[in-house]
Amino acid sequence: MGPESRRAILTLPAAYALWFFTFQVPVLDFWIRITISASILLVIAVVFGRKEISIRPTATAVVVGVVSAVLLYLFFWSGYQVLKGLPQFTGQISSVYSLKAAEPVSVIATVLLFPIGPTEEIYWRGFIQNALSKRLSTRGSILLTAALYSSIHLPTLNPALMLTAFIGGLAWGFVYHRFGLAAAMVSHTLWDEMIFVFFVIG
Repeated sequence: MGPESRRAILTLPAAYALWFFTFQVPVLDFWIRITISASILLVIAVVFGRKEISIRPTATAVVVGVVSAVLLYLFFWSGYQVLKGLPQFTGQISSVYSLKAAEPVSVIATVLLFPIGPTEEIYWRGFIQNALSKRLSTRGSILLTAALYSSIHLPTLNPALMLTAFIGGLAWGFVYHRFGLAAAMVSHTLWDEMIFVFFVIG
């Protein structure tokens, strides 16, 4: 195992601890907790993965990010239309949206724009997936990173959210591999804004 992969793996317990704090420790407001956790995750990624992380914003990256975010949103919107008759499923979706109640929409939109959306891509794709790709195949690194990204949401006790994270992780992993970190950051951040702020599902 190379030094990049080793550094990445050694930071995972901290990432899991931060998301446990975010979803299970009842201090402060949820959006304050996740902002703190995302900011710490950004510091971890920059300190331990700065030599591997490469952000190259281009017009192509922006276009790909926007298009992929819209397609991913439409995928989840379509899935909701198919499954909305299942009370357990809709209850899990409603519990996610209940997190919006404590803060004004403008605050939520701001922290999704930064640090939450970009930071998750910098850490999970720019750092973790990049490091794993040096040991695994492209498909393997995308799948494992998506699985890890999904499992970090285990403290939510919400299967629908974990499945959403896994599918999103696969999509952003592919975008990162083909078009770079900037495209994945745009895609993730815009998708967050669409699904949480502008075009709420359900």
